[in-house]
Amino acid sequence: VVLSPLYFFFVLMIYFYSKTLLRLAISRIKLLRNKRDIQLKQMKRELVQLLQTNQEPSARIRVRKHLEFLYEIC
Repeated sequence: VVLSPLYFFFVLMIYFYSKTLLRLAISRIKLLRNKRDIQLKQMKRELVQLLQTNQEPSARIRVRKHLEFLYEIC
């Protein structure tokens, strides 16, 4: 079986294309993780503020939303 140079060209093209897609996917995952971490920290700060100002019913609602957010991610 004789393989043409065109075959090798397509194999290399597919290799580099998939490598590029992997790099893009990895950077996207890192970005989403960072965004999620920032949102979680913000939610925690808001909960602390609500508890410090004696707004316990509102804090309970926020805790439910916080847990829903965590289960949504996993």
